Amino acid sequence: MFITPGDLGDNKYLEKSERYVTAKGLGYSYKLPENSVCLVCIGSTIGKIGITTKEACTNQQINTIIPNADNSGEFFYYMMLYRSTHFKEIAGINATPQINKSGLSKYKLLRPTSFIEQSEIAELMAKTDKDITNKKSKINTLFRLKKSLMQNLLSGKVRVDLSKIENVITDEAV
Repeated sequence: MFITPGDLGDNKYLEKSERYVTAKGLGYSYKLPENSVCLVCIGSTIGKIGITTKEACTNQQINTIIPNADNSGEFFYYMMLYRSTHFKEIAGINATPQINKSGLSKYKLLRPTSFIEQSEIAELMAKTDKDITNKKSKINTLFRLKKSLMQNLLSGKVRVDLSKIENVITDEAV
C-alpha cells in the first residue's frame, strides 16, 4: 500500500489504499511494518490517523510512529487520536500548516511504561469504539425503518386500523 492523507481518518485500520507501489517502488521507499501508526502532519487534514495492517509506505505528508516491542501500536493510535486537535494547534496558521518530522520527534507522549497496561487501555478504548459503532448501526437501522414506515403510511400504501392503535395506546397508558 502507498498511504496518502486520503486513506486516513475513516477507519482505524489501514487495510487498503487508493494507490499501491510495486516491489521495485517499495525498494525506493521506507518500508513501514504492520502496526505502524500513521499521522497526517501537513495541510488541512493534520491529525488524521490510522494503523497499518501490513507492510506499507507513505507519501511525505505523513509521519509514522513505529512502536518497538515494549510499546503498543494500538495505545499510540489512541494517544495520537486524543492529541490530534493539539497537533492542529501547534502546526500554526501558515498557508500550509505543518508539523515536520523533527518537531514531531521532540513531542513527548506520557504513557505507561508497561506494555500490558498500554494494551489494556487500548483494549478498553477499542471495546468502546465497537460499542459506539454498534449503537450507530442500530440508530441507522431505526432511521431507515422510520423512513420506510413514513413512506408507506403517509402515502396511503399501507392502511392502519386506528381503533387498534387507540386501544394499544390506551392500554399502555393505564
